[in-house]
Formats: sequence, structure tokens, C-alpha cells
Amino acid sequence: MKNMGRWICGVIFLSVMQLTHAQTNQQEIEGGNLSEVEVMGSRTSVSYQQTTRVVSVITGSDLKDLAIHSAGDLLDYLSGVDLRQRGPIGVQADVSIRGGSFDQVMILLNGINVTDPQTGHHSLNLPVDLSAIERIEILEGPGARAYGPNAFSGAINFVTATPDTNRVNADIAGGAHGFMSGGGALALNHKNLKNFITLRGSKSDGYAENTDFKSTNIYYRGMLTNGHHRLDWQTGYLDKSFGAFAFYSPKYPNQYEQNRTFFSSLKYTSEGLIKLTPAIYWRRNHDRFELFRNNPASWYSSHNYHMTDVFGASVNGAVKWVGGHTSVGGEVRGESIFSNNLGDPLGTPVEVPGEDYEWFNKSFQRTNSSLFLEHTWSHKGFTVSAGMLANHNTGLDYRFRYFPGIDAAYWLTPHLKITAGYNHSLRMPTFTDLFYNTSAAQGNRSLKPEEVKAIESGLRWHSPAIESRITGFYRYSTQLIDWGRTSADQKYQSVNISEMNTTGIQVYLSLTPNEWVRFLTPIKKINIDYLHLQQDKESDATYDSRYVMDYLRNKLVVGLTHQVISRVTASWNASWIDRMGTYTDGADQSQSYASYWLCDLRLTWSSTMVDIYTEASNLFDQSYEDIGNIPQPGRWIRGGIKLKLEW
Repeated sequence: MKNMGRWICGVIFLSVMQLTHAQTNQQEIEGGNLSEVEVMGSRTSVSYQQTTRVVSVITGSDLKDLAIHSAGDLLDYLSGVDLRQRGPIGVQADVSIRGGSFDQVMILLNGINVTDPQTGHHSLNLPVDLSAIERIEILEGPGARAYGPNAFSGAINFVTATPDTNRVNADIAGGAHGFMSGGGALALNHKNLKNFITLRGSKSDGYAENTDFKSTNIYYRGMLTNGHHRLDWQTGYLDKSFGAFAFYSPKYPNQYEQNRTFFSSLKYTSEGLIKLTPAIYWRRNHDRFELFRNNPASWYSSHNYHMTDVFGASVNGAVKWVGGHTSVGGEVRGESIFSNNLGDPLGTPVEVPGEDYEWFNKSFQRTNSSLFLEHTWSHKGFTVSAGMLANHNTGLDYRFRYFPGIDAAYWLTPHLKITAGYNHSLRMPTFTDLFYNTSAAQGNRSLKPEEVKAIESGLRWHSPAIESRITGFYRYSTQLIDWGRTSADQKYQSVNISEMNTTGIQVYLSLTPNEWVRFLTPIKKINIDYLHLQQDKESDATYDSRYVMDYLRNKLVVGLTHQVISRVTASWNASWIDRMGTYTDGADQSQSYASYWLCDLRLTWSSTMVDIYTEASNLFDQSYEDIGNIPQPGRWIRGGIKLKLEW
């Protein structure tokens, strides 16, 4: 800890040296003018300028400049986020933050927890089209006291739009590998009632054998406002099926999977002396997994079927008074699964919905109860926020566990802010961690929850032309859940490994030249985002870690958006990925991950009512793997047209 303190001080010193050269006179944030937009960095929403945590924001204005076609793909343009794709264009991806695992990130939709209890592989099964996204908020670092358990290494909140005007959008796209996509969005408002609906269908023949996919989603959000009272509801459905080439084992390249996800929530907000926000929600996910898409082996008896349900109810009360801002709340969340592979034996089998002569013969359920308390105090540029989560889970025992946290920020100048914080969080085992059992892997019913204690400190500079931050952090994790083995002839087993130390530094710089030069330049925006991580864990040299040790050691993201000619904009994004760890190939040989560069390009012609674009992902046709044994697409060229009408 002594060395870590010196390291943090060094980071702060370098930050001051870097940032004191910046000269501007207003306060805005990256990606657009979001100074007054409320973000979820603490239990109570505050403006971006008031946050005491590292909260990255990707705005809707960034979307049209990026070569992406799914909400999850947006995350790949942040250095602190590791998006490891099994299938392209939102088919399936594992997301992690600051070197954590894909099970250690909480996913939210408009502040509602939609994290999948079966496995983090399904947490990005969002029934939301990219056109519905207004912004994405990424909390980097533990967030238990704000969000509850499972916000272990961070949390990602997808915020959908509620347009103030009536509008209709329609678009169609196509490209290599038989890619086709079409969709639309409609916003209709009447007095105090807002309605917003999106629909999308996408397909591809695949960039290699057994990498085809087909996806459909529909999403609706409504909002009714009456004075200080607001009712906010949303519902969505996603149906996607895809060839899962070697997704979970290189020995079986002909895997196939189908996911169907339904989600609905209702939230009420009363803006009186006490701001009261109760909410209820339900999420169901159907998962059908086929080890053999066709021509099954003689010993193969059945596909895997899983159906998870999550029911939740929460309430939060916040009051501003002379002593600051106090928030008190609670949440009860029930998680259950019916399966033919995960859970305890059922006395009477239950028929699998939508399947003929297939039965669930196992089930499991648990209830998670959380109580929150947080207080924020501000005075003359200084803000401190402290709170605690008290958590109880029926899957463990009958006692509460407590997870405190404190964050502080101080404005050194009208534009320069220093932040520091300590937070303690946990992550419950998934149903897969507990029960998964195959010839290659064995779950563990006795797993304990993971715990983490983290400190961080940094500096941020805000202005119209320059947005910059530098952050150093240290994370001490215990009882980490990993799937590992010590020899190739053993099963992978889910175990609690002892402890791990993670240190890291993040540097971000965004320049908007037209905000500070006296003449217009063709350059609209330049972004540089870098992360360096170092993890320290004592383990047997022969230990083969499937998830925990293959973290990003270095990630660099560089973006440039500039005008080419009138109405034509080019957006370049390059990433350097340097990953630690190894994986086992189809011959049971250990292989190291190779570092690589990727470059994406989008060209867009825009007018008031029409956008026409062409794009290339992996422009220079780089061979690479996010996850061992699953080659990713080479150069993929696509194009499309979008029609817009507003009244």
C-alpha cells in the first residue's frame, strides 16, 4: 500500500503537469454539451459536472460517426472496457471493466438492473436498437453502494431517448457476408405523454463456417408527466439465433444457440420535498444451446434449455436539506431458473415453452435484498459522498453483509477537479458458476461471493475545447471465482481463488478544435484513450485460467473525425490491444494471445432528412481473436441509408 500511495501521487503530479497547459472558459464534457445531464455515479443522479466518480459518457451524437450496428459495440471505443466478441454485430459479447471478468459488470437499462443471473454471456442481450440509445454511462470501479451487488468492477447504464418532438426514422443497410439490416423508430407526443418505439431486423450468412446469425428486436418506452410527478415505463423483446463456432470448446465447432429475451419495467418519480422513486421490473431469458447444430454424435442426448426469470422491486427516497443531500433506499430482487442442466432436481418435470417433448428437470431460486444509505455534502468547491450497502442473499445464509464507500472531489480551478475514493463491493456466483456440469467443466455449489476493495485518485479538466482526465487505481480482490485446471486431462472447475492485486492508470484526452480556434478547421474531434493494467496473483505455473488471468494489459484507442468535403464526414478509429494470459487450443496446447491493431472507418454524407454512409470495420484485414479459438472477421464493408423526418 505504501508503494501504491507513491504511485498515485506520481499520477496526480503528472496530471497537473499535463492539465495546467489547457486554457478555456466554459465547462462541458466529452461527446457534447452534457454539463447538466444527470448521470448515475452515485445512489442519487447528479449532473456530470458534480460526479465524484469516473463516469465515461458516450452520447447519441457520437453514434452516427462510428462503424457500429449494435448498442454493445459502442463500448469497444473506451480503453477501460474490454469487449470480447464471439459473434459480430451484437451477436454475443462478453464485457468487462478494468481487468475484471464478464460476470463482474452490472448492466442497466434506464437505471433498471438487467444483468443475467445465469451467466454474464447473456447480460448484453438487450432488446434495444442502436437508434434508441441517447447515451451510455460507464461507471468504472466498484459501485455496490450505488447499484447493489454485482457492480464489482463497474456498471454500464444504457439510456434510451424520449424525444421532445414528433419524429420518424427509417433505415436499411447491407454489406459483405450477406449482411442485411432494416429498422425504424417513431416518436409521438401528445401534451404530457411521450411515446417512443423502435424495431430492427438483421441477418448475415456469416464470415466463416457456422458464424451466421439472425436477430429481431422491438422496444417501446413511454413517459407521462404531470407537474412534479412522472411515470416512466418500457418494454422490449429480442429474438436472436446464431451459429456458435467453437464458442465454448474448440472440439465442437458446430455449436448453435438461440436467445429470446423479454423485459419490462415501470418507474414512478415524485419531485417534492422528498424525491421518491419506486420501480418494479421483470426480465425473462430463454436460452437454447446445441452442442451439435446438425449430425450429432451418438452419445449426444439433448440440447441445453434454460429459462431465467428476474423479478425486482425497488424504492429510493432522497431529500436536500441544509446538511447536504441524503438518499435512503432498498431493493428486493428474485432470481430463478428452470433448466435441464443447471439447478437442483425437480420433483415433477416442467415442459420447455415452445419446444416439443423437451422438459426442464432442474430449478433453483434465490432472493437478494439490499438496503442503501448515502449522504452527499458540498461546500465551496468541495464535495464528499459516503454511503453503504447492506446486502442479504438467501443463496448464502441469513446474515447481512456490509459494503461501504466514500468519494470526494475538489475544484482546484473553475475547470480542474481532483477526485479520490474508496469503495467495497461484491459479486454473487452465477447459476453457471454453481451448477454447470459437463464432461469438460464442473460447477461448485459451495462458492462464496467475490469481494473487492478499491481506491482511486485522479484529475479531470472540463472545457468546450479540451476534455482530459488521468486516473490511477488499485483494486484488492478476494475469493475471485475462476474456471481453471492444472493439467489438460482435468475438467475446468469453478473455484474461489485466494486474492489478486490490480493496479492501473487511465489517460483520456479529447480535443474539439473549432471550440478554441478563431477559424473553422476540417477537424471536428480528436480522442486519445489509454489504459495500462498490472495484475498480481500467486498461482501454480501450470494453472490454466479460463477467464480471470487473460486481462487487457494495454489498450489504446485513437479517434479522429473530420470533414472531407461539404456534407461528407470521415470518422477513423484505431485500437491497439495487448492481452495477457493463455488459452488452450483444439490440440490441448497452451497458446499466448498476440497483440494487434484494428482500424475502423466510416464515411457519412448528411443532409436534413437523409444520411448515407459506407464503412469498413477491420479496415486493414487484421487476423485476431478476442477469445481463444474464435477467429474474428477480417475486413467487413457495409453501407446504408437513413431517412429522418421531424415535426
